[in-house]
Amino acid sequence: MIHNNEVIGCGGFCLKDNMVRLVDGMITKTHHKTGAGAFLLASRLEKIKFKYPKLKVGINTSQHTAGFFERYGFVMTKKVKNFYALGIDKVSMEYVPS
Repeated sequence: MIHNNEVIGCGGFCLKDNMVRLVDGMITKTHHKTGAGAFLLASRLEKIKFKYPKLKVGINTSQHTAGFFERYGFVMTKKVKNFYALGIDKVSMEYVPS
């Protein structure tokens, strides 16, 4: 993702376990709360819907970013405390389109 000739974010998706998994989604801290993350997520979901309309979409994230995904229709399916590091939990989520 490029803004004013500067890379401000990236993200992709892959197929795993008969599900599309969002991977490596990140936006530079200076562009948080600007809509860039929402745009990146919407762009990926749109491509996934076109390429894999019948597959679920999942993501593994932390408790620190799970709320962002909840706002866009993801629901938590599993939580593992201290998975990534002490105090950083793994939150597994699936997309439920509205």
